[in-house]
Amino acid sequence: MKIEKYSHLFEKKGYKYFSWISQTNADRKSLFLKDHPEIDANKVHLLPNYPLANWKNEGEQNCTEFIYPLKIVYVGSLDLQSMYTIEMAEWVIEQNGKAIWDIYTHQLSTATRAYFNNLNSPYVTLKEAIPYDLLPGVLKQYYVGVILYKGLINNFIFNEPNKYFEYYICGLDVWYPKEMLGMMHNKQTDQNPWVLELDFKEIPQNLILTTIRSRGKLVIKQYEAEKVYNRLLNHMVDGLKTAIGKNQTE
Repeated sequence: MKIEKYSHLFEKKGYKYFSWISQTNADRKSLFLKDHPEIDANKVHLLPNYPLANWKNEGEQNCTEFIYPLKIVYVGSLDLQSMYTIEMAEWVIEQNGKAIWDIYTHQLSTATRAYFNNLNSPYVTLKEAIPYDLLPGVLKQYYVGVILYKGLINNFIFNEPNKYFEYYICGLDVWYPKEMLGMMHNKQTDQNPWVLELDFKEIPQNLILTTIRSRGKLVIKQYEAEKVYNRLLNHMVDGLKTAIGKNQTE
């Protein structure tokens, strides 16, 4: 947006005065420092977009007696150009009832909404966006969460989107496009939930069989907002104490 570009001009002028600059992952931190070599790297910190700790699903997921369909979910804005929206919809429809895909969104272009309306498929459903604090309860009704960015720009190539952490901490498998290099270190198929890199141009026809497998207890990493934001809060408190102390001595 033009207003964001305009605001960013002023933001850059303030970099030398800031004591804390946040980036959401190591790739973005590295790219930021490459763009701004004059900035002290010690001022740049990682602040991932983790959900709250109480989102975490620690239950059992045993699928030895799985009953179709495989329930897939997508949350967030969606379009036809920068995302594998059409490819995902076509694959779900080809499964002929073995998979369903629900989309929770509040931001669709006219063309994207028209595309889904014209599908007229019982297997792909547009739903209204839901309040953020209700999202964990909704996500835990599904088995797989999808991420669909094509990686047309660096912002998406080196992204670990909020929805990844939200899906994952709720115990869902996550499917993401191979173009998203920022997601590669999250790949896992040796414990549950799985995090799979896919070629969305050629989604495997046996993907459902691969996904439906005997599952035991979820082993979920500690992606908790409270822990990462405590570091920022402590930094702010320390800075405030220093400023107060300086004012008192002057």
